[in-house]
Amino acid sequence: MIKLQLDIQALEKLFPEGSEAYFHFQNAVIAEASKRFTKGLSETRIRSIVSEHVKLTEIEIRKELGLKFQNESWRTTSTLTEEAKKAISLEVKQQFGNQVRDQVNGYLPDLESLVKAYLSNKTENLIGKMVQFEIDNQLAGASDKIKDKIKLEMEKILGPR
Repeated sequence: MIKLQLDIQALEKLFPEGSEAYFHFQNAVIAEASKRFTKGLSETRIRSIVSEHVKLTEIEIRKELGLKFQNESWRTTSTLTEEAKKAISLEVKQQFGNQVRDQVNGYLPDLESLVKAYLSNKTENLIGKMVQFEIDNQLAGASDKIKDKIKLEMEKILGPR
């Protein structure tokens, strides 16, 4: 293992500030220092430190938000005035109504053609039934007349019964 000792001026000449070599050297020094510093710390201790820091940061954020709410008079929705509640309710109803109207208007052309087809089919069926009823009535009447004529002819031939 070779041991090399350089003073600050030699390092500045080897690694000029702003160069890529300087950047890599700086990162290597930081990484080595971090290794040496954390070598003695156990993983659980590191986690404990980080966890405590996160908790303290969370508490600080909550305090800051609390002060911000108080200082800027922010209120929750539970303190809305009746007028604001009515305005919000009206806006929601209008938006809902607009959405429903748009959806219904989108279906109207299809619905109109379906209704026309349905009514046309029902009308055809009704007309067909009416024609069939009239034909049946005409045949029944004609059948009775034919029966009467045959009966008369038979009576003429055979005599009254």
